[in-house]
Amino acid sequence: MKPKRKAKPPKSTVRRNGKRRYSSSSMSWGLGFGVLGITATLILLLLKVTILNFMLDLMAHRPTEGDYAGKLVHRAVNEFNTVVENGNNRSRLLDRVSDPVVWYNKRYTHKNFPSRSPYDRFEFVRSLEFDHQDPKTQNYEMRFDGMYRYRFPNKYLVRFESGTVLIQQGVITSLKSREQPNAYHVGWINAVYRYYLFVSLIAGAVLAALFFLIPGLPVKLGELLVKALPRFS
Repeated sequence: MKPKRKAKPPKSTVRRNGKRRYSSSSMSWGLGFGVLGITATLILLLLKVTILNFMLDLMAHRPTEGDYAGKLVHRAVNEFNTVVENGNNRSRLLDRVSDPVVWYNKRYTHKNFPSRSPYDRFEFVRSLEFDHQDPKTQNYEMRFDGMYRYRFPNKYLVRFESGTVLIQQGVITSLKSREQPNAYHVGWINAVYRYYLFVSLIAGAVLAALFFLIPGLPVKLGELLVKALPRFS
């Protein structure tokens, strides 16, 4: 009898290198993330003015109702800035300053008082400091740190400047200003304005990620947006 041949072991199957397959869920997640990120970025770009105004409101330090000196300076400077848009603000402003008056380091009479400003909004960025105050006679001597928004911003959205104000018998007799580079803590607003597209891309990606990670977040964000828009429109 012939000896039985031993069966040859089966050949090991060699896998060919093929393309890696991604699960449909991963592809859906990636597609949804991209669409939501782009959509959020576009919304942020469309709401640029509203968002920047909201940031300025957050940084602003508004005078209280009882702060006569702070309210006087805040109104006077903003009326000066907006004379171009509203000519009636000139007469309102002149009622708040003496004749003559030192206005931003220059001396003017009411007749030659300037009517143009490169800014359209002024806000204090911190509490006022008083060197003297007498509410009975409405005499005050105060210092402030402020920000001025450019009417036509280019490289910067706002400029920061400090000032000293002298108020006598309820009117401003002197407003002198100077820059103090180390006195301001909100200079980041200019960086946000300058790189707003880049900031919007990052914020859009973060919002898209949170959309998938936190249930119910889109509804909450929508409710906050609906409440915020009427205030800053």
